[in-house]
Amino acid sequence: MFTLSLALSIVLLALLGCGSKQKGPPREATYPIIGVITVDGEPVEQIRVTCHPVGAGTLPTASSAYSTADGGFSIGTYEAGDGAPAGEYKLTFMWGAINLMSGRYDGPDKLKGRYSKVETSEFSVTVEDGKENDMCLIALTTK
Repeated sequence: MFTLSLALSIVLLALLGCGSKQKGPPREATYPIIGVITVDGEPVEQIRVTCHPVGAGTLPTASSAYSTADGGFSIGTYEAGDGAPAGEYKLTFMWGAINLMSGRYDGPDKLKGRYSKVETSEFSVTVEDGKENDMCLIALTTK
């Protein structure tokens, strides 16, 4: 009888320990933000798009993406392309490059900083629960 109780206790503890506990900090639900970036009318890759929350959210997040060769981007917060939590965001853009020595993305900014300040950004998006947010075409210039 003791052996049966011990075996059942071990199985119960194992089942409790195998739950799908989330690792890391708590997460908010995210919703897709997609779009295409052009510079002087041409699609450009390696432009970093960053979403800056307007006002205070319930959890701190950092949502961003890099454009692909066709200019497309898909914002990610916790994982690549998973979107951003519901809320209002200002967007900033930087066109740098991957430093092959450090593996970091850095400048100089080929857009000369003209789209890098949140305070003067003319680009915004309001992310709504359950909706895909298509920014369509974002036309930037170097001039």
